[in-house]
Amino acid sequence: DIVYNTTASGNIVLTGTTTATADDVQMNSVDAINGAGLVTAAIVDLNAQNGIGNTTALELAAALITADSSVDGNIDIDNTLAVATRVDTLSTLLGGNILFEQSGGGAVTFGTVSTGASGLPVEGEADITLSSDGANVVIGTAVTAAALGDIVYNTTTAGNVFLTGTTTAAADDVQMNSVDAINGAGLVTAAIVDLNAENGIGGGTALELASA
Repeated sequence: DIVYNTTASGNIVLTGTTTATADDVQMNSVDAINGAGLVTAAIVDLNAQNGIGNTTALELAAALITADSSVDGNIDIDNTLAVATRVDTLSTLLGGNILFEQSGGGAVTFGTVSTGASGLPVEGEADITLSSDGANVVIGTAVTAAALGDIVYNTTTAGNVFLTGTTTAAADDVQMNSVDAINGAGLVTAAIVDLNAENGIGGGTALELASA
């Protein structure tokens, strides 16, 4: 295993590579985690207070990922893997945005993804964007954007959007863009729902919406 820690003060900055191919990488920062140095591991567990990839997106190659920013700050992660990936948690608070992009051909399943509101919510805060280039996006448990946060799901090149868990942007927009189809009975709750696909919407499993 590989573990990086900062306590009292200090960021984690990834310039070079971090490799624990058959095991775990854990990072615990009292401030932020940033840098484009490739992190390769079976499991990557990222914990910070003020952002993960908020100034420079993190580059991962991992099959199981958690990334949680406990106070505020954006999360921006790119994961490249040829086999299936599960993202158990992605979370931030106080208006931070989440951007996760999967590539390499492996499908990605999301567990619990959430943003929190700032004191004075505005557009452009608390947004969530989950994308895959070349394989499926699966919403497994719950994706929730607080306040005026939007939610966007994308597949490009290949891949469906599958809705098993819930998608909630109660005060704002949910948009889904699939190069193949969108299916699944996971409830989608939003003020506006915008669905775009090339090969069907609800053709395999009817979608369940709660939208004005």
